[in-house]
Amino acid sequence: MRTILNHFNAFLNIHQLPRVIKNRPLDQSLNRRAAGMKSLAFATAPLFTVKQMDKFVAKMCDDAWKGRLLSEWSLKPAPSLTFSRPIISDTLVPVLENGTVESVSSIRKFNSSQTIELNDGSTISANAIIFCTGYRKDKILSTVVPSDEHDSFPRLYQNIFPPEDANSLAYMTHWYLSAGISESADLIGMAIAQVFAGRYILPSKAKMYFEIDRHKDTLQSLVNYVQGSIPQDAMENWVDEGPWRAFLQSAAGTGVNEKLGYGWEGWNFWWNERELCNLLMTGVDSPHVQRLFKGRSGGRLKWHGALEAIKRANQEVSQLAKG
Repeated sequence: MRTILNHFNAFLNIHQLPRVIKNRPLDQSLNRRAAGMKSLAFATAPLFTVKQMDKFVAKMCDDAWKGRLLSEWSLKPAPSLTFSRPIISDTLVPVLENGTVESVSSIRKFNSSQTIELNDGSTISANAIIFCTGYRKDKILSTVVPSDEHDSFPRLYQNIFPPEDANSLAYMTHWYLSAGISESADLIGMAIAQVFAGRYILPSKAKMYFEIDRHKDTLQSLVNYVQGSIPQDAMENWVDEGPWRAFLQSAAGTGVNEKLGYGWEGWNFWWNERELCNLLMTGVDSPHVQRLFKGRSGGRLKWHGALEAIKRANQEVSQLAKG
């Protein structure tokens, strides 16, 4: 039985990248310094930055597959990386090439129990249809946190805290990133614990609502710029990654913002620990860094094995790059 790959609402019409590019795992290609530069560029010119990032990823995709992505697969043009996670796979393109999997247009309607009409007017027969829709968050959000009158945009500070109940209620699933999901979830948990324990004080309600409105204005400018359909869930959960991660690090009390920032403590760390600082800024962006420093009193505890874990992660990537 042939397998049909259905492009449903453009969820699959996205960048298709191999797991390893130039002997380096794709999820280990970015480092903290590059992320900081991206954040600065976005703060200065958000639409230009999004456009350049999309061009960069599209070129990376084309260079990696060297012309093997055929137009009839409808994988290009891909929607903006801002609202769509890329597929990272070594196996999808080969099975499309050998015909094991066939890429087709979106479904328009079901003509019978086994006949399906596609948006391009063609029909196919199928024994089963599997909708890989992921999961939906609990509807409790809409009953507790008010949304804007004309859309479903939730009024959450940092996409986590409802201003009216910020010291006792938080949401851990209302955010969207293209990568670093497990690390971010861990960091969110740390931040919430510190807020609820009273070790990190959130801004006033007025300030939180101001930040929520500013966040929505930025999001709306991106939505107006990006072409093609945008998954509703990704749009509602979008975060400005640089400032958002900086807030989480500060709330969690990890000491990362201070040691790897550009204030007095950051420059002092660079001067006295230059080799380590350069490794943390330009090497693998390992989540172990969140346990490396002695942060705020009562914050995330230092793990004495963190430095060794960071060095080991970088060594493994270096060995892989050497082949």
